Amino acid sequence: MEPTPVKPVARRTPPAQMVLTLNIQDQDVIEELSKVPEETRQEYALGALRVGILALRQVRGELDVQRLRDESQQLLQQLAQHFKNHAESVQKQVEQALREYFDPNTGRFQERVQRLLAKDGELERFLREKIGSENSELVQVLDQFVGKESRLFRLLDPENQHDGLIAQFRNEIEQRLKEQREAVLREFSLDNAEGALSRFIQQLQKHHGQLTEDLEEKIDEVVKEFSLDQEDSALSRLVRKVEKAQQQITAEFSLDMENSALARLRRELLDQLHKAQEAQHKFQTEVQAALQSLHVRRQVEQQTTKHGLEFEQVVYEFLSRLASQHNDVAENVGDTTGAVSRCKVGDIVITLGSDSAAPEARIVWECKAEQGYTIKKALEELDKALENREAQIGVFVFRQDVAPDELDPLARYGDRILVCWNPEDPYTDVNLKAAFAVARALCVRQEQYQAEFAQELEALEEQIRVIETQLNTLDEILRWSSTINRNAENILRKTRKMREALEDHLEVLTQSTEALRSQGWEQ
Repeated sequence: MEPTPVKPVARRTPPAQMVLTLNIQDQDVIEELSKVPEETRQEYALGALRVGILALRQVRGELDVQRLRDESQQLLQQLAQHFKNHAESVQKQVEQALREYFDPNTGRFQERVQRLLAKDGELERFLREKIGSENSELVQVLDQFVGKESRLFRLLDPENQHDGLIAQFRNEIEQRLKEQREAVLREFSLDNAEGALSRFIQQLQKHHGQLTEDLEEKIDEVVKEFSLDQEDSALSRLVRKVEKAQQQITAEFSLDMENSALARLRRELLDQLHKAQEAQHKFQTEVQAALQSLHVRRQVEQQTTKHGLEFEQVVYEFLSRLASQHNDVAENVGDTTGAVSRCKVGDIVITLGSDSAAPEARIVWECKAEQGYTIKKALEELDKALENREAQIGVFVFRQDVAPDELDPLARYGDRILVCWNPEDPYTDVNLKAAFAVARALCVRQEQYQAEFAQELEALEEQIRVIETQLNTLDEILRWSSTINRNAENILRKTRKMREALEDHLEVLTQSTEALRSQGWEQ
C-alpha cells in the first residue's frame, strides 16, 4: 500500500509584536541575568529567548540553512552591539572609579595623600613621634649609645682622668716622650762610651792630626804656586804670558811691522780710498758722457724732420698723444674759421671725452713761436680764441726761447693758462703735460660746480698751485745747467727728484679730476 501523504500544516502570520510577562524561577537564569546591568537586561533576555527558540527550532528540524545564517548574522550583530554597549558601560564605570580615587581636586587618593603629607599630617606626626621630640624613640636610642651616661661619652670625656680615652692617650704619649728623651740623652752623654757624642769625639781626635798635616802641605803648595822665585809656578807662567801678549799687541799696532793689524788696516783704507776716487772719476766721466749724449741728441733732433715742422704742428702732435691717453679728441683747427666770422684765432681744440667728469667741454690752444708777444697780448689773444672756438678754457703756448722774461714756466690767470715749451728740450715736456692736466681740471670746475664738491675743487686748486711752484723750481734748475760742469751731480739729482715729483702731482691731479665723475658729477 502506498503511504498516505502528509498534508502540510498551514502557517499563520505572526503578529508584529507581542507583550510577554515572565516569572523566572530558574536560579541559573536568574544568576546570569543578574550579571547584566539593569538598563540592558531586557535586550539581553530577548536575545537569550531568541537563541533558545532558534535552538528549539533546530531540534524540531524546522530551521533551514539560509534562515539559520540570517538569524546568526542578526544575532552576531546584536551581540556586537551588546558587547559595545557593555564595553562603553564598563569604560564609564572605570573612568568614574578612577576619577573618584585619582581626581586631583576631589579624588580619594589625593585626599589621602593630603592627609598623609599635610602639615600636622599623619607622616609628620609619625616622624615627630619617632625622631622629632625630645622623648622620641630615636633620641632615646642615641642617648643610650652616645649620651652622657653612655660608655662612649665616658671614654671621650676630657675630665675623666681614670679610664677616659684622652687620659689614656696623654699617659701613653708622655711615656713615649720620656723614653725618647732618655734615649737621646744617653746618646749625647760622655758617660756612655757607646754614645754618638763619644764616638764623634774619638773620630775627631783620630783624624785631627792627619788633617793638620795635610793642610800644612796644601798651604806650602799654594805659596809655591804664587812665588816668582819658582819658574814653573802659576804666577811665573802668568807673568810670562802677559808679557808675551803685550809684545804681540804692541807689534799688531805698530806701522813698522809690515804684517801688523794696523799696517793691514792702513793698506785696506788706502785701497778703499783709491777705489772711491776711481768710482768718482768714473761717475764724473759717465755724467759728462751723458751730457754730451744729450747735447748730441739735441743736435740730431734739430737736423730731423721734427724741427722742420711748424711749432703749431709739433704742439698738436704732442697734445694728440696726451688726449688719446684720456679718450679726448684733439683737432687742428688753425686753418678753419670759428664762431666769429672770418676769424681763425685758436689753433688747436681738445674736446673732453664722455668718460671724463666734464664731457664735451672744450679747451682751445694758441701756439706762438715768434717774438713780440707779451703776457697782456697773449691773454687778449686767448680771449678771442675762447669766443671764436666756443671753449671754456684757453691755453697759450710760448716757444721757450721767445717767451717773455717775466713769465713763469706755467702761469694761470683765471680760466686762461700761459705755458712755455721747447720741443727740442725733453725736460720742458712736463710744462705742457701740466698745462694739459690743469686745463682739464678747470673744465671740470667750470662745467659743473656744486657746493658739496667745494672741498674737492679746493684740492684741485692746491694741486695746480703745487705744480706751478714745482715748474718754477724746475725752470731755475734748467737755468743752473749753464754751470753744469761745476754742479753736474747736484743738478742731475735734483732734476730727477723734481721730475718724479711733477709726474706724481700730475697723476694725482688727473685722478682727482676723474674721481669727481664717480662721486656724482653726472647727477
